Amino acid sequence: MPHDTGLDRQGLITQIRQHCKNRDTGTLFLLTEKRATVKLVIAEGTIAALSYQSIRGEEAILPMSRLLQCSMRYYPGVKLLPANQTLPTTEQIINRLQGGATNEDAVQGNTQILIEKPNRSNLSETVQDALEDVLTILIDETTEFMGPFATVLCRKYMEGAGNPPTLSEIQRALHQLAEDIRDKTKSNQLEQNVLQRIRL
Repeated sequence: MPHDTGLDRQGLITQIRQHCKNRDTGTLFLLTEKRATVKLVIAEGTIAALSYQSIRGEEAILPMSRLLQCSMRYYPGVKLLPANQTLPTTEQIINRLQGGATNEDAVQGNTQILIEKPNRSNLSETVQDALEDVLTILIDETTEFMGPFATVLCRKYMEGAGNPPTLSEIQRALHQLAEDIRDKTKSNQLEQNVLQRIRL
């Protein structure tokens, strides 16, 4: 399990730039000084998805640009946000993160009202969200083939998985589901659908 890294905003931007320069793929989990949770997904060196609490997409850039300190963990190879967001270019996102609130934001009154999550003192208490995100995708795709039993089976087969789960843990659950489906074509389609949504 990766360790927490304490960063200020400039340190975070440096980390993002390095992952992009290396053409990495993975998810950055952040916990801000206000106990807000942030996810930033990088796909082959490009920022592909963002979230700040319940805010997703381009609107998450402004509150992210206002953070002063954060704890960060980087999880390679796993996507935990949909990659279908319409975003500015990676360089534009980084520039906006570095610049903080702009005059245009102030004029237009683009102040986000955020519901902070209380009683979360470190990042290890927030990564459970990652497992729930994967379970949501797994249950959603499995329900098409197995109906209402999908929820019970998916939770059973993912029991004991890491936070976030590794790809091997997800694939193990898919193989167990395939035994229940008993249709190779359907089980192959399930695996393809899930991995397309989870992997970048």
